[in-house]
Amino acid sequence: HCAVVTRDGAVYAWGDNGSGQVGAGTGGGHFDVPTRIALPASAAGVACGDAHTVVHMRGTDDPLYLWGASKAGQLGCGKTEEQFISSPVALDLPGVITVACGIHHSLAATSRGVFAWGFGGSGRLGVGDFSKLPCGISVGPMLLDLLVSDFSKCSVACGNQHSLVAVGGQVFSFGCNSHGQLGLNKSAKTLPSMQSPALIVGLEHAHVVSAGTNFSVCITADGRVFSWG
Repeated sequence: HCAVVTRDGAVYAWGDNGSGQVGAGTGGGHFDVPTRIALPASAAGVACGDAHTVVHMRGTDDPLYLWGASKAGQLGCGKTEEQFISSPVALDLPGVITVACGIHHSLAATSRGVFAWGFGGSGRLGVGDFSKLPCGISVGPMLLDLLVSDFSKCSVACGNQHSLVAVGGQVFSFGCNSHGQLGLNKSAKTLPSMQSPALIVGLEHAHVVSAGTNFSVCITADGRVFSWG
C-alpha cells in the first residue's frame, strides 16, 4: 500500500487493504484510487510498513495516528489481541520530528529521543536483548539509548529487519546484518545482528538516512551519498 501527505496536511492512502492499512475504516480488498483518511488535524509526514501506517502531525503536542496490522505490536497501542485496526488510533508521543516503518516495527524521532516499538526480531528495535520482551514484541514505544542530547535534527529509517538513526552528524544502526546492511564492516557470519545501536565509524556529517529491504543509504550535509548492504 501507499500513503502521501498533501501540501495542506491531508493524508491519502491506497492499495492493499487486507489488514486495514489504508485506514478507511474497513478491512479487506484493495483501493484502486487515493482515499482521504479522516484525521482531526493536519499531518506533517507519513510512513508505511508491510501492513501498517504511521502519521505524525504538524502540532508538536499532537499524538501520532496509526492503523493497520497490530498483531506484532507495530501500532504501539499497548495490545496485540486485535489482528488489525482499520481506522486511525492515537498514540500519545509528543514532539515527533519524523517516523519510519519496517515490515513489523516502527520508529519515531522526537525532541526527547528516538522511540521504537513492534516486533524486535534480530534486534531491529535497538533496545537490547529482544528475547526478554514478551514474544519478542514491544507493544508500546521504548526509548533508545543513543547517548545523544540534541535530537532537533534527526532522521530515522527502517528496512525489513534493520533500523538506522542519523543524529548529530552520526549514524547508528541495529537489527539484522544478513547482507551487511548495518554498515559496521563485519560480515553476516561474524555479526549476524546487532541488538543495540552501534555507531557506523567513518560516516560523518550525516543528514538523512533511508533503508530498503537489506540495504541502507545516507546523504551527508554536503550532498554526498553513501550506500551499503
